[in-house]
Amino acid sequence: MIRDIVMAAAGVSTGPAPISVPWTFRDSAAAPATVQGFYTGSQFVALGCDWAGSNTIRSSADGITWSAKTCPIAGFSYATPVCWSGSQYVIGGSDGSLNASLLYTSTDLTTWTLRSSFTSAMSDAPSAIVYNGSSLYVAVSSYWNTNMQVATSSDAITWTGNSSLSAASYLFPANNPSAGPGVLGGITLLYFNGMFMVFASGGNYATSTNGTTWTQQTGLTSLASAGSYVVAYCVFGTKLVVSFPGGGLYYTTDGVNWAANNSAGLNTVTGLVSNGTYLYAHAASGGGLKLTTDITTSTWAPATPAGSLLAMYCMAYNGTRISAMGGGFNSDNNLPLPLGNWSAYTSP
Repeated sequence: MIRDIVMAAAGVSTGPAPISVPWTFRDSAAAPATVQGFYTGSQFVALGCDWAGSNTIRSSADGITWSAKTCPIAGFSYATPVCWSGSQYVIGGSDGSLNASLLYTSTDLTTWTLRSSFTSAMSDAPSAIVYNGSSLYVAVSSYWNTNMQVATSSDAITWTGNSSLSAASYLFPANNPSAGPGVLGGITLLYFNGMFMVFASGGNYATSTNGTTWTQQTGLTSLASAGSYVVAYCVFGTKLVVSFPGGGLYYTTDGVNWAANNSAGLNTVTGLVSNGTYLYAHAASGGGLKLTTDITTSTWAPATPAGSLLAMYCMAYNGTRISAMGGGFNSDNNLPLPLGNWSAYTSP
């Protein structure tokens, strides 16, 4: 539970009551706004990108005091979301030509080691890299609308490519080359309920337990609008919750069967985070911040921040407070672009 937030329970019999969250400004810098933010178990990490190919990483133990780290992906290239395995960070990108793949590992976000095996396993810049929490990394790439490439590794050092999704045409339309690979390219890769899940546009996605054998899933295609893709996601209790541009929230307990919740009245949820008790959903382009204790019901309450916080594009919880890390949303082509400079806020 978030500390120091008092629920005004008078007159409320079910669901959360409206609250005012006194968000506190913590940091800003003339650096790219955040496109990814997460908590490792010991620190918050934020990845920033901009159109000029300036990629930055910042970290904080408490969400209050932040420091700049080193991002090894430079030049006109978007870095992939940072993958944290519990012992090392993994990041991918290109060499600036937008179609040559690079991958680095680090234990401290400062000293990075290039893993040349990855370039042989995947020719295009990776879109996303995910670890399953025990023994397997999976990377995917679908750049310039070509076939989906997949690579796997047990240690993020030695990689093996495979063509398991090369004929999966239902995944091809997701990528937007003008946006760059990774978060901004329309491909989302995550691990939930014992499965890797790679999402493309229109609710099309595939699942795999080993990164080499994939199964097409159709449980989202009738719910998500055509051309849309996952903007934000988080795990809330036993459920995976995702959002799409211009739509509501969608949740699943098994990664296969989905249900929709459009009752929050939020236009394109760009930030999702859970503190274990509440699910917070924020829409930078309309609706503000709301919360619920049960994603399966229509009961939502406003959790109003002090002013409009574009920083809430990326949010993470460390067991004490939520850190909202800088970002924004641009409605052009439904792209979640990183707008403005780096900034960070926290709940109490």
